[in-house]
Amino acid sequence: MNSRTHNAGSVEQGPDYSRYSVEDLEDVLENIDQRAYPDRYAAAQAALAQKKSSVEMH
Repeated sequence: MNSRTHNAGSVEQGPDYSRYSVEDLEDVLENIDQRAYPDRYAAAQAALAQKKSSVEMH
């Protein structure tokens, strides 16, 4: 069986960025390979934006 076909249906779980601190998320965004992990980069950006907006509301 072709490994590409075999893995086509599986979804890779990335890190749970909701548990990361603002500082950790900023570090992730500075160091992640955006081309290799575009979904993770977008998820980290979204988590950082959410954390920053929740801090501003409090």
